[in-house]
Amino acid sequence: MQSKVRMCATFVMILVAFVLPARAQGAMIGVDLNGRALSLAQPPLMMNGRVLVPLRGIFEALGARVRYIGATRTITAIRGESTVTLVLGNPSALVNGSTVTLDVPAQTVNGSTMVPLRFVAEALGANVRWLSANQTVFIDTSTPNVAAQPAQPAPPPHQEPDRDRDRDYHRDHHEHHIFLGHIVANDLDVLHRGDTLTVEVSGTPHCRTQFELLGLSPMVDMQETNPGQYRGTYVIPPIDSEKSTLLVVHLHRRDRTIDREAQRPVRIAASRRVFLTVSEPQDGQRVPHNFVLRGTTTPMATVQVVATVERPIIPGVAPIETRQTLKFSGIADGEGNFAVPVSARDARHASLWVQAVNRRGRTSPPVQLSVRFIQHRH
Repeated sequence: MQSKVRMCATFVMILVAFVLPARAQGAMIGVDLNGRALSLAQPPLMMNGRVLVPLRGIFEALGARVRYIGATRTITAIRGESTVTLVLGNPSALVNGSTVTLDVPAQTVNGSTMVPLRFVAEALGANVRWLSANQTVFIDTSTPNVAAQPAQPAPPPHQEPDRDRDRDYHRDHHEHHIFLGHIVANDLDVLHRGDTLTVEVSGTPHCRTQFELLGLSPMVDMQETNPGQYRGTYVIPPIDSEKSTLLVVHLHRRDRTIDREAQRPVRIAASRRVFLTVSEPQDGQRVPHNFVLRGTTTPMATVQVVATVERPIIPGVAPIETRQTLKFSGIADGEGNFAVPVSARDARHASLWVQAVNRRGRTSPPVQLSVRFIQHRH
C-alpha cells in the first residue's frame, strides 16, 4: 500500500515539473502600460523568437490617432508631434521622417497590425521591456528611453555670466518651439487625373515645409508666400482605381519636425471624363412640341440643352420662318439619371445640342441630334 502511495506522489511531482512549465510557456502575453494592465483585442504574441505587439491597441491607449489605407496597406499613427508610418510587409518604417528597420515586417494577425516590440520603443521614445518570467510587456512613458535619445554634450566649465550668450540661448530656446496650424486644401469631393491639389497652411516662419499624399505622391515642397504662410501644389497623376489617402504636412526646423494630418482624407478617382448618354428621343424621331429629354451622366451633373428651332413668324398666317435658340437645363440625380423638359411650340423641327457639366466645371463631349415635331391639324 505504501509503495502505491509513493508511486502516486512521484507521478504528481512529475506532472508539476513538466505540465506547469509547459502551461507557463504557452500563457497569454500581457501588456503593462505605466503600471496599468491593458486589455487588447489582439494580445501580443511570440513569432520567430520576436515579441510582436498590436500597434493600434497600444498607440490608441496612449491617445494617438491611427489610420489605415487599404489601397496602399499603409498605417499612420500620430501622437502629439510624433508620426509613425509603415506599410504591411515592408521591413522599413518612418518615425518622424527617419527610416527605422524592423526586426520583422509589420503584419496582420486576426485583423490587428502587429509590429516588433523594439519598434514601439523607438517610435514612442519610451522604455519598453520584455519580462519572459511572467510573459509580460512593460511600457513606461514617464521615463524617456535613454538609448533612443541623442547623447548630451558634457557641461562646459564654470564661467562668468555672459549677457550676449544668455540672449542667444533664449533666442535659440524660443526658436526650438515650432508650430503648425490647420491645413486648407481644395474644397473638392473627388480629385481626378490632371486636377491641381492646392495646399495652404500656417506655421512657424522661415521653416522648410512639405506635404504628401501618403502612398501616392512624393514630398512636395511648399513656398512661404508670407511670413508663416505656406502654399504648395501637386498635379494628380493617372491611377488605376479610386483611392482614398491621407494628406500630411511636415514642417522642419533644425532638428525638429512637426507633422499634421488634414481633417478628412483625399479621394482620387481613376477617370476624369464626364460621360453623357441620351436615351430618348432618338436622332430623327418625331416628338410632340412638349417632350422630355432623358439619359444618364455623371451623378449630380448639370445637363444643358440648346435647341435651335425654326418656326413661322405668324403661325398659321405667314409661311416665313425664323430661327430661334432655346435653352433648357436639369440636374442628374445621385445615380446619374436625368430628365430635362423641352418645349418648342409651333416649331417644325429642331437641332439639339446636349452637354453635361459636373460640379468641378468639367464638361462631357456634346451629343447632337435632330427631331421633328408632330404637327397637329386645326
